[in-house]
Amino acid sequence: MQRSLRETIGLFLVLIGIAPVRCHADDFSTNFSDPPSKYGMTTYWIWFGPAITRNGIDQDLLNMKRAYISGVTILPVYPLALDDEKRGIKNYPFLSPDFLDLLKYAANKAHSLHMTVDVTMGTGWPYGGPWINAETAARKLRMRKSSDPPLSDEEVLYRQDDKTFVSIPTRMQVKRAALGDEGLVLDHYSRAALQQQIDVVGEKLLASLQGTGLRAFWCDSLEVYDSNWTTGFLPQFRRQRGYDLKPQLPLLFGKSTSEARQVRHDFWHTLSDQASENFYRPLQAWCHEKKIALKAEPYGQPPVALGACRYVDLPVGEHYEWRMLNATRWAASGGHLFGKNMIETEAWTWTGIPNRFADSLEDLKVTSDMHFVSGANSLMAVSYVNAPVNSDKAHWVSYWGPWINERQSWWPYFPLLSRYVQRVSWLLQQGKPVADVALYLPIDDVFAATSADHGLNLYFDVRERLHGKPIPEFGLKSAITGNTSVISTLLNNGYQFDCIDSSTLPDAQIDAGRLKMGIGNYGLVVLPGLQGMPLDDLKKLAGFVRTGGKVIATKRLPDTAYSTKPEDTEQLLRLLHEMFSVPTYGRGKAILVKDEKEEYLTALKDLMPTDLQLIQSDPDIAFVHRRLSDQDYYFVVNLCKIEKNISTKFSSPGQTIEVWDPMTGALSTSWDGKLHLVPFGSMVYRIRSGATLRTIR
Repeated sequence: MQRSLRETIGLFLVLIGIAPVRCHADDFSTNFSDPPSKYGMTTYWIWFGPAITRNGIDQDLLNMKRAYISGVTILPVYPLALDDEKRGIKNYPFLSPDFLDLLKYAANKAHSLHMTVDVTMGTGWPYGGPWINAETAARKLRMRKSSDPPLSDEEVLYRQDDKTFVSIPTRMQVKRAALGDEGLVLDHYSRAALQQQIDVVGEKLLASLQGTGLRAFWCDSLEVYDSNWTTGFLPQFRRQRGYDLKPQLPLLFGKSTSEARQVRHDFWHTLSDQASENFYRPLQAWCHEKKIALKAEPYGQPPVALGACRYVDLPVGEHYEWRMLNATRWAASGGHLFGKNMIETEAWTWTGIPNRFADSLEDLKVTSDMHFVSGANSLMAVSYVNAPVNSDKAHWVSYWGPWINERQSWWPYFPLLSRYVQRVSWLLQQGKPVADVALYLPIDDVFAATSADHGLNLYFDVRERLHGKPIPEFGLKSAITGNTSVISTLLNNGYQFDCIDSSTLPDAQIDAGRLKMGIGNYGLVVLPGLQGMPLDDLKKLAGFVRTGGKVIATKRLPDTAYSTKPEDTEQLLRLLHEMFSVPTYGRGKAILVKDEKEEYLTALKDLMPTDLQLIQSDPDIAFVHRRLSDQDYYFVVNLCKIEKNISTKFSSPGQTIEVWDPMTGALSTSWDGKLHLVPFGSMVYRIRSGATLRTIR
């Protein structure tokens, strides 16, 4: 019998292990106490050199398996030592027959242990290598004086008086490349450049890994510095935007005017679309053709928006500043909007910065909880490091954060943490996420405000715009103190949220005062201090409010419609006046508040009931709410070193509230109406009707 497209996609996702899982209620408590092994954390498996051996592969994978690690993402990186036969160190060039043989051996060994295997299509990051040439390498747009001598490899695009506008290679090399992968970073706006990487690297890796159970190809966050041009961009821009960019190139540099802001918006918006359509989309299509998944961190530079998540099967985040916009929240939001239930995150990066040797298991537990309350439900630990048997213990470590292997002093106790993560990951993959609020990201304002003097990391610039000032390097210390008001006011007062933006809102459906997309379902949209937005997005939100939806604009109303038509701004202003100048608009409300704290909170409480109601708000309490057809559960954490005992109410109806301990797996029906959380502690509260539960000790 022929399957529908939905059924076919669902079957594919189940086979690769990333589809939503339905658990029968009778099995629920048992699976929480002793979850299936596949819900364990995965880990980056770092191969320095790569100087790897079969014995080293066997030892690493057995150590991981015993520590409840359920899968690996293999990442070869730079050599740490010269070849040394006496010490058993031999660096095998990337894609050499010896390397491919060891890679196949590792994948087969992992598969035999029922562990998942994901492999990066290259080494280090971003994609690239010696096969990338001047035609397929990353490029940038630059302005120079016409009297200056021409730059090497430049392509003259336009001259205006004493200014010449040129396209030149960025000359960026692959970061942290393994032996044999040293070379240029590819142009992520170009399908031809991606195809070159696929032909040289992807096909060769795939051929060697056939039959090994490979789950996915991996793509790290985009960090293609200064990349803001590609061959053929001018005609593509004209097709998408309807006007010739060439005579407007001067407006991309220098003073910001209203005209310049519009051109800059269109410039970056087009580049963002190009990166999604010419990198992620064909990369996913090729992966699906080969019957594997694409796992990626879909953000960075080039400036891809949330819409890129439609082309990623397993979205992965990073960062854990939970009261700020972080990359975990970005990936989780994009994943939810496109129906992806499993959200992985690159866990613990830079936890103890600047001292990467001081990370304790408590630090890793707290950081894990920050990831979970930001939307992740699977952790990819940073990092399990392969090290030759006779190597210097202090030498073979990664610089970017914690390193985990049998040489760590706390390794014997690591399974306590990994079992905790396994329970929470299993729990947070059941049902669907509950978040009533959608935060509309100001990506269009960022596009309009950014000149073409450099590249644009959209995620970084959006979170800084929301924050209102520069943000320090992330790490656990910064994550504990970090606070972006428009976000912390939500989280500290019992609300959960996802992000939405102009690349995703057009696809959302309006249903009786709810905005629905994928597995996201929102009753309130926040417009955070916007200067402008697309007119069609405001029209969509107006329709949402007319059916009973709620909108809060903070600080100001937008005054610009990003469009080349002046009448669009006039329409936008008229529609804003209609929505915000009356007590109700249709069956809903649109409210302007002057701040992102007190008045903002009053509006939130007026428009949307809190999900987790604390008798007194607490900036250290965070939660995630998941819903099944017959039950709800809240994962609640205390993110400070002071014990908490707080009276609370849950919005979900139910006669029985059970208290589950994710650290031990113990279950209890003893609920006295309070959250009892030890320092940096966490608990699960399960709500169901008319149930009895045997207590497990």
